[in-house]
Amino acid sequence: MQRQGKVVYEPYQADAERGRNVNGMSMAKTIIAILVGVAIDDGLNNSETDLISLYLPELRIEQYPRVEIRDLLRHTSGIQSTNGDIRATLNNKLLDLANRELSFSGDRAFRYDNINYHLLTLILQRLYQKPINELIEEKVWPPLELEGASIVTSAGYCPLLCVWAEFQQT
Repeated sequence: MQRQGKVVYEPYQADAERGRNVNGMSMAKTIIAILVGVAIDDGLNNSETDLISLYLPELRIEQYPRVEIRDLLRHTSGIQSTNGDIRATLNNKLLDLANRELSFSGDRAFRYDNINYHLLTLILQRLYQKPINELIEEKVWPPLELEGASIVTSAGYCPLLCVWAEFQQT
């Protein structure tokens, strides 16, 4: 909180030091989108129009099989997640896609749902055969000259939803 241009109150979580930790939350979606572009540039997938079933064959989406990577990026996949999905992933549990069926509808309207980026993260991890935190540290931080940044945790609904990027103080 500020008063007359001066900070008078700054709350921090117990494990956060002033100015060191940034909770990325939905900002992480931008990082995932950047990594999708990097994967295309690296030749690991053809384009944003690739079907997600090419990369996540265990998904059973017979009722609407033309879900593309760009549909996940735009939140227009028609995916319908459940409260159980939210609870599980907010408790740092990745969704096990092999043992359940995700429901996709034909409704292609924008519907903000973090599970879209959860699926993108799974695709990226499979393409690179690396955890998402390593991908970020290898493909995103260096070009931005943020080599001192690190990922403290990579779990959560979109495994970046609860990411903390810790920057070295200078």
